[in-house]
Formats: sequence, C-alpha cells, structure tokens
Amino acid sequence: MESYPVLLFVDATVRPAGISRTGRLCRSYLDAFSRSHPEYRITRIQPDKMNLSPKHLSVLEEETALLAAGRTDHPMFEAARQFAAADRILIGAPYWDFSFPAVLKIYLERICVSGITFTYEQDRPAGLCRARRLDYLTTCGGFVTGFDLGSVYITKMCSTLLGIPDCRSLVVDKLDTMYADIETIMQEGCRRAAELATSETVQ
Repeated sequence: MESYPVLLFVDATVRPAGISRTGRLCRSYLDAFSRSHPEYRITRIQPDKMNLSPKHLSVLEEETALLAAGRTDHPMFEAARQFAAADRILIGAPYWDFSFPAVLKIYLERICVSGITFTYEQDRPAGLCRARRLDYLTTCGGFVTGFDLGSVYITKMCSTLLGIPDCRSLVVDKLDTMYADIETIMQEGCRRAAELATSETVQ
C-alpha cells in the first residue's frame, strides 16, 4: 500500500470557520503548504470534539496500569500515537488568558506518553516523535509581547520533551486595539503564515 507523509493539523481554534481569525491564518498556511508539498496528506483533528478528559486520578491510574503492561496499543493512547507518527505538525489556537484554550492543554497532556512520544535516557527526556518541524499559529486582540506563554510552552515542550527539533510560532496581535486596521493586519498575518509554511526546516 502506498504511503504518504502526513501533516497533522491540531485545530484548537474553537470558533467556527469564517469567524476564527486564527483559523484564517491556518487556512493560509495549509493552502501554501499544499501547493509547495503536494506529496503530503493533511489530517485535521479538533481537540474539543475528541472527548478527552483531564488527567484526573482514575485516568492516571488507568494510564499507569496500561503502560506497565506494555499496552501502548490501547485506544487511550490513540492521540499520542497519531502525534508521534506525524511527519509535520501545525497547531492553531487563539490567544486566551496569556496562553491558549484549556482543551488544547488537555490534548497536550494526553499526547505526552512515555514510550510513545518520549522516553528517558540517563534520567533525561528523549523525544520519540517522527516530525522534524512544528509550527504554532495564534491571534490576539491586544498586545502579546512579553506575555505569550502559550507559544513558549508549546515550542519548549515539543522541542525539549518530544524531540521535534524545529519548533516555530507566529503571533498576530493588536487586532482589537483602538483604530486597528483589522483587515490589513490579517492580510499581513496570512502572508507571514504562508511564508512560514514554505520555509525550510532546520535539521
């Protein structure tokens, strides 16, 4: 069976298409990526529709028992396996409360599984993810500079823990500030998103 490289699009934009400004950035990115990488298949997932519960005690106990039994094939770890197998990853999420929506944090917690997306070597984390590149896109109504904890969290976690060497972020902000020319800002943001999609990956 013929195999295709996969770009995994983690769509945490929450608001519907046509309303979400982060979603508009993502569409520009994906359109440009598809043109420059026609060999890729794009797989879109929406964490808010995956019924993922936070890692409360019963979830932790079940996860621990399954991993101790070597059951990494269990459905509980489907999201982690999918993330680990992707060849490239795009995450899109709005800027909420200094970071991103809680549903994305839950998704990230559920994909961080020892033995699937990372392991430990000499007491240090070593990533197991196939992807060499991850891009994170977000939009904000106000000013982000100095307060973009979401981009920092995702790029540091994915590079340090999950082993994805080239992690980048694009923030388009000031969209709801006084006298903001929203369309001009968004057009420039979409241009930058398309440029990011086609930029070379650092190996």
